[in-house]
This record gives sequence, structure tokens and C-alpha cells, in this order.
Amino acid sequence: MAAHHKWLFVAALFLVGTLVLVRRALVIVDTEEDLWPDPRARQAVHLGVLSRRLQAYARDHGALPENLAALGAPLVQPDEWGVAIWYQRAGPVLQLQSAGPDRTFGTIDDIEVRDGTTYESKRALYLAAQDSARRAP
Repeated sequence: MAAHHKWLFVAALFLVGTLVLVRRALVIVDTEEDLWPDPRARQAVHLGVLSRRLQAYARDHGALPENLAALGAPLVQPDEWGVAIWYQRAGPVLQLQSAGPDRTFGTIDDIEVRDGTTYESKRALYLAAQDSARRAP
């Protein structure tokens, strides 16, 4: 009977050690909020992922989908501020847009993805255009 208790004790130690390691591993894993604490950055990343999924859909089906629902529930979710993502397609060209923190489309804080390129705001586009104009010979 003593040998039986010895193996039971060893098995219990192994189980406890495994649980401690699993718990420690879970604590180390970064959450999306840890990786991108800024909601604008998280939204830009999500729009980039959505854009790549749409492009993969187009490769598999020969065209972009009519709407985002074709991608399925996990990807089709409101933006960081609870507003539905705006999606437009014109042939092979796609555009995704988040209304941004002010929850209003067409304002300076919108986050956009066009053909795989993320633009965090219309202001960023404006500043980039100004910078290009200054650098032009």
C-alpha cells in the first residue's frame, strides 16, 4: 500500500507542477490590448487583417464579396468604438473604414484601408501629400 501512495504522490506533484506551468504561460501571453494599447492602433491592425481576408476571399472566389458577412462572425465586428465597419468594393479595389473615436464617418479621425494600405486619418494623408510636395525637386 505504501508504494501505491508513493506513485499517487508523484502523480499529484506532476499534476500540480503542470498546472503551475500552464498558469504561468497564460500570464505571459500578451493580450491584444497589451500588444496595441492604443485603440486606434488595434483598429488599424484589425482593418489590415480584414483587408487580407477579403483579398484571400477574392483569390478563392474570383471576386470580392458583396458584403463583410461573407467572411463570418469572428471577423465581422464593430470597430473599437462600437460602429459598424464601412466596406466598399469597386471591381478588384476594396476600401474599409472605421469612423474613429468620434464615431462619425468622413471626419479627420477616420481609419481607412484601401487596397491593403492603412491610412489612419485624412489628416495623415494630407500631411503625407504636403511632405511629398516639399521633397519634390
